[in-house]
Amino acid sequence: MDGQIWAGAAAVESGVAARAAWDREPITRYAYHNRCLEARPRQIKTALAEGHGRLESNTLLGTAAPLGDTPLLVLASAQSIDHLPFWRDAQQIMVALSSNSRLVVVRSGHSIHFEQPAIVVEGIREVVDAARGGQPLKQ
Repeated sequence: MDGQIWAGAAAVESGVAARAAWDREPITRYAYHNRCLEARPRQIKTALAEGHGRLESNTLLGTAAPLGDTPLLVLASAQSIDHLPFWRDAQQIMVALSSNSRLVVVRSGHSIHFEQPAIVVEGIREVVDAARGGQPLKQ
């Protein structure tokens, strides 16, 4: 079946009957991509709205009250920073809220706590120790 894929991998149609027919129908890659795009106009609209909302969030974040020297460790997903320009901006804005802060870029997807839990636990311990001892975070 060169040049074809099973359309069921996309799972873009709902309903048991529609899904059963969809699973059996081999289609070309071109038709597959067209079906995906046709099935997702609300998803695309939502993604665009989320992007706009993120920019607004960065603006609001920039107006947050400073935290002084409160220990602040910002863990950021390398995947998000690499692919979403506004994401790095948001992380930098957060780091600037405290004079006792650090940004740690973690090689993971968005869910750092699932993918790299040891890094999250170590970060929590570091912030708690710094807060209890009145010490700066390790740089």
